[in-house]
Amino acid sequence: LETILGPGNVVAMVTAELDFDRREVTRLEYDDNGAVRSEQLVQEQGSSSGGAPLPPVGDVNRQPETYLQSGGAGQASYNRSQTTRNYELGKTEEKVVYAPGRLQRLTTAVVVNGPLDAGTQQQIQNVVAAATGFNNARGDQIAVMSMPFDRSYQAQMEQEMAQAEAARQRRENLERYLRWAMLGAALLLAFVLGLMVMRRRRLVPAAAELAPAAEAVIPLEEIQRREAEEKAAVLEREARNKLERVREIVQQRPEEAVQLLKAWLGEG
Repeated sequence: LETILGPGNVVAMVTAELDFDRREVTRLEYDDNGAVRSEQLVQEQGSSSGGAPLPPVGDVNRQPETYLQSGGAGQASYNRSQTTRNYELGKTEEKVVYAPGRLQRLTTAVVVNGPLDAGTQQQIQNVVAAATGFNNARGDQIAVMSMPFDRSYQAQMEQEMAQAEAARQRRENLERYLRWAMLGAALLLAFVLGLMVMRRRRLVPAAAELAPAAEAVIPLEEIQRREAEEKAAVLEREARNKLERVREIVQQRPEEAVQLLKAWLGEG
């Protein structure tokens, strides 16, 4: 329906009523006409003299009437015929098992954004009926209605997304500026250390020229000066090592360099 009416212009909901009871039904039907299962035929004949009837033979209750025939000079005869048939009725036995989850009724509701003419409404109802397997005998229902949708929440979501995007851009710009500042600070530190190294190299030859050529008593001031120079040389080497480390961090891991710069700025 969204392909036909446009994205976000239709809302559909389907409710299915299911029967989860498991039932077993056995149906037994008998045929109207039975079939002969067995048949018994009995025939008897007899005669008597003096005109007295002969007594019946066999089961009296199941014998038909005896027909006597009178002959001349007091002669009498009879003839009896008996037929017994046993019928068996044909039957049909049907066993039906209803599995759980049988669909009892299906109800579908469709709401379309904006006005909707009668022809389009009928077409939508036909499409829904074909898609859901509409069965009128089962009590299924389909309701198609048109009403304007409330789009205010979408505008609010778009505004919140725009604000989040602007905050992300500001955060990225700040991190970029911090990386540039860190790089500039590293370059400035490298320049200062370079000047210190050049100055140190200039001072060392001058001090070497002033040193005595032969062994002599070294004054206390000279010893203190040399110790100060050695300490300065150690500090210079440490500074160069730190500078090299800073350069590696800035080139390889700029994010950590930004965090380090923040820590230095926080320490004053």
